[in-house]
This record gives sequence, C-alpha cells and structure tokens, in this order.
Amino acid sequence: TKLADLESSIEYLTNLEHPPIVQLGQWLERQIESGWETLDRLLSPEQLRLCPRGLSIKRGQKFDFALQVGVTSLILVVDLCSTENPLELDILIQVYPVGRSELPPGVKLALTDRSGESIAVTSKPGDNWNQLNFTAELGEEFTVELGLGESVMVRKFTA
Repeated sequence: TKLADLESSIEYLTNLEHPPIVQLGQWLERQIESGWETLDRLLSPEQLRLCPRGLSIKRGQKFDFALQVGVTSLILVVDLCSTENPLELDILIQVYPVGRSELPPGVKLALTDRSGESIAVTSKPGDNWNQLNFTAELGEEFTVELGLGESVMVRKFTA
C-alpha cells in the first residue's frame, strides 16, 4: 500500500540522518547489523593483501562523498579482536579508497570517546589507507567520523 511505502521511506531517511548505534560487542556473537559487509565484497584483492590477518571479526561499509569534482567512495573497515581481558576489545578502524590504489589527500578519520577525548589521522598523497587502533572496554561508547572536503559521515559505536 502507499501508506506502507511512505512509512518505509520515512524509516529509511531517518536511518540515513541518524544511523543506529553499532553494537560491536554483539559482533563477537556473530550478530552483525545489516549494511556491514565482509571485506572480500568491498575491497580489491590488492587491498585485501594489505589488511592485517588474525583471529578477528572484520566488516566494512561503503560511503559515497559528493564533491565538486564528482563522487568519491571510501570503505570504512572495523576490525575487532578479543583481548586477554574478557572485558576489553582491541579495535582497528581503517579507511580504504574504492576504485583507486591511494586515498585522496585530506581524508580525515577521527575517533572521539564519551569524555570528548579524540584522536585523528588525515591522509597525505601516497597513502593507501589510514587507520586508528585502540582498546575499548565492553559497553564503552565512541564516535567515528570520516570526512572528505565539506562532507562528513558520523557513526556511533558501543564496544
């Protein structure tokens, strides 16, 4: 019905503007939210060779940034690994380019914790990817920002 289509469209637009918090602790139980793809579906074979290997859970999500010179697509990768402490997770956040071997200069990857403390990296010419690595307590909230030019994508996570 038209009403059901309208409700579905409103829900879709709301999720675009205010995406749900990604529950990383549930990923360890293989409960992964829709929209997060396995890396072999998102990255090229050359990029996959650059990804660290190990006993972890890796997922990615593609984001398109509309710029004056066209659209640039980037892949945000989240790599979780349990630690010796069962109440903590090692988390690696990475960004890769789509359809090219290098990130455009100026791609900003930033992480902010609940207290407002933040760390960030910005791509330089020749960077194949960028990353932030940290340890979080289960239940700890943090925000990841991925930006290029005037466009910024924000995702909220709970470890």
